Amino acid sequence: MKEYKLTRVFPVIDDEPENIFEEISKSGFIFSDFEENKLVPPGVGELVGLEELYSLREQMISFAKGFGFPKTISDYNDKAKSLFDKELGSLVFERMNITPSVAATLQMWQFLNMKLVPDLVFWRWGVSKDHFYDVRRNYLGTQWWRYYLFKESIQLYQSLSESTIADLYERPGTRGLPNHIVNIPWWYEQLTDEYNIEKSRDNFRKALMGYNAELGFKCYFVLSDEERFALYKKIFINIFVG
Repeated sequence: MKEYKLTRVFPVIDDEPENIFEEISKSGFIFSDFEENKLVPPGVGELVGLEELYSLREQMISFAKGFGFPKTISDYNDKAKSLFDKELGSLVFERMNITPSVAATLQMWQFLNMKLVPDLVFWRWGVSKDHFYDVRRNYLGTQWWRYYLFKESIQLYQSLSESTIADLYERPGTRGLPNHIVNIPWWYEQLTDEYNIEKSRDNFRKALMGYNAELGFKCYFVLSDEERFALYKKIFINIFVG
């Protein structure tokens, strides 16, 4: 009989995120030890133990110290902050070793942000509720998914600004489609070079919005990569070349 290995899972929060955020806010966002028998599993899977949780925390904190933690991060420019975020995402992705289905558990990221490294999230973002528990902007979950989606195109990922990545994630119709997020910046880079178009956030957003709007009239999954590129190029030329 074939043996099945349980999926690795991390603890989840057992209260409303607003309540937990209020608690850590009152304590000054400091890290507090927790007891293993009080860790809440998500329902199925093999729950990691305290030793691995503390090890993950230590690795993240050690990495952050290279960027000045716990001193204010405002001393760094946006490029350095973006580099930190991307490298942290790589670290979290590699060390957690979880599946995308596990990574889709919002309460797990809320636990990690608010229970495991509240001091780190506060150092990076201050008193920003969204970066602690929001579905789109919670800090560690966001960095994990960004790295996961771009892991085959790391050089491209490293070159993208935070504003460009935010546009990719937050525009309606962008998330959840295979290769969609990765293809768009590749195509934009290629076509701006080919047609000598200024590379600006405004131009990137114009092309993105036009392409997503056109996709609303088509079935993404029946189009090949070549057909999607042809559609994007058509929109790009209509907007910038005429």
